Formats: sequence, structure tokens, C-alpha cells
Amino acid sequence: MQISVFLPTADRPDFLRMALSSVAAQTALSQVYEVVVIENLGNRDSEKVCSEFSELPIRYIFRDPPLPPSVDALENSLESIRGEYVAILFDDDWWLPEHLERSIRSHEFCCDVVASYSSYIFTTGEDGYWNSFHGNFAQWFAVSHHVNKERRIFEFNELLVAAVLQTAFQFSTLVAKREILLKCLDCIRDGNPYDTDRLISVELGLYGKVVVDPLPTVFLRTHSDQENIRLDNSGDAAIWWDKSSNYLLELAKVKGIDLREEFSIRMTASGIGLQVLEKYGNARNSINFLVTNKILDRSHNVKEPSKIKKIYRALTPPILQSLLTRVLK
Repeated sequence: MQISVFLPTADRPDFLRMALSSVAAQTALSQVYEVVVIENLGNRDSEKVCSEFSELPIRYIFRDPPLPPSVDALENSLESIRGEYVAILFDDDWWLPEHLERSIRSHEFCCDVVASYSSYIFTTGEDGYWNSFHGNFAQWFAVSHHVNKERRIFEFNELLVAAVLQTAFQFSTLVAKREILLKCLDCIRDGNPYDTDRLISVELGLYGKVVVDPLPTVFLRTHSDQENIRLDNSGDAAIWWDKSSNYLLELAKVKGIDLREEFSIRMTASGIGLQVLEKYGNARNSINFLVTNKILDRSHNVKEPSKIKKIYRALTPPILQSLLTRVLK
């Protein structure tokens, strides 16, 4: 595979250094064709940081004037990339050493794979605590409550269920065919600043197979202001969330997918009520939206079964730490 790493940065040289260090540590570094670092907030210190990594084929782009965050800026960046595949890494996130190697295996998992995602861990920093696994919960719920030990092809209806519930897949875990990713950008041309990764994950499923690796190989850094917006979904974020959810509902109708039935099957099979989705999925805003649109019913509340507790414990830090032991060595 010929992989271009796309690494946008915005006046955060220390974060950029950590991100680039994680790229340099990849076990599949020989598959990296280029590392495209784009500085978009006018700080030339990012260029100095890039110069520290002579072992990486870095192509540095300094935007002057900066482009405001938009789909046009993303499209412009992707069009400048030369590799057949693009691996996205935001400057405040970082990869574990086997991330690209495992992503390559995901693309070799079956034919017609257009994108792969890895699981991930939210953290407050390199020495911070692991504070959220909500996206992994949405993945688990979407595939009918199976705790997968191996890679899995997510069917389109499963991608849709996961996205309606939460932002289940993140850009920094994505490796995709560049030409396919470019085709997916129309869904975010309305200027949504919050849900691009949420919508893109579903759009990719329209063009081919999306493979998900259950082993977390990416750390996503959270910030206090970002966490309040993303988890509480208040203010503008709530408005955009509902707008994105309406888009997904319309897409379901076009594809003949009955989301009410999809949720009912998953909730009934394992005895999951709304309180479980809200508690473990941190999906208060999406639950309200789904109830308002008659996809879920508030009466669908059952006692939280011990089975759910046991399965969800598979997503908690001690177990994940065990899974990550050989990766972190």
C-alpha cells in the first residue's frame, strides 16, 4: 500500500511533535509514501518541529493566509495528497506503533475494502487518564452486542445505527482510499463544524466495505471545552447534531432501512432499555432525537441486565490495557 499521512496542525507545535513521533514509530513505516503536514494558523514553529524528523518523508505546507475550517479546506488538502490511500492524524492525537500495520491488514481482510477504522481511547494527554469509550460502545451496539476479537466488516445498516447513536468512528483512526474519501465530502458541505467524522463514516459505506479493527491503536486527546460540547451536545452543537441526524434518517429512507426496526431488534435481543443506552452510550441528545422521531419509545425501559454489565466491562480500561500490552511494549 502507498499511504499518505495527512496531518493538519494549527499552532500547536508540542502536540505536532507527539503526533509525528508516533508516525516515526510505526512498524509499517516503509509503507508511508509521504507525511503531509499542513499548518493552518500561521505558526512557523511547526516547520521547525518537522525538521526534527529527517527519517520521515515530510511535505510541509504553510497556508498563508490560513483557510477557515471548511469542507473546501479539507478537499484542497486531500487533493494535494499523492498516495492512493490516506491515513488521517490530527495534531493532538497519536498512534500506537502497530496502527498502520494493522490498518493495512484490515484493507487486506477481504476484497473491495474502501476504508478501515481502528478502535480508540479518549485521554486527557500523554500522562493523562483514559476517560471515555463511548464510541466503542456504539460500535458494539451496532453489531448486535457481539464483543469482537477479530476485524469485522460493518454493513451499511450497522454503520448507520452506530452513527445515529453517536460519533462511533474518528478521523484519526481512519485509513481510506483517497479518491473514495473525496467523493464523500458532499455530505458535509453545509458547513457542519462538529459531525464531519460521524457523517463520513456512513458515506464511506456507500462505496464499498468498511472494516473495523476492535483493538484500540489510537489515542484521541480531549480538551475541556471540546468535551463539554461533544458530550453535552449543548447550544450550536445540539442544533448541528439534530441536523446531521436528520440527514442520516433521510439516508436510511433512501436505502430502505427501517431504523425503528434496527434499534428494536438490538434492544430486544439483549434486553437493553433506553437507560442503558444513555448510561453507557452517553447518548442523551441522540436518544431525545430518536424518541422525538418515533424511532425509540420511552416505554422501552427494562431492568439493566447483568449481561450488559459484563459485556460492557470488556470496554473498560483494565481489559483494554491487557489487550494493548504487546502493542505498548
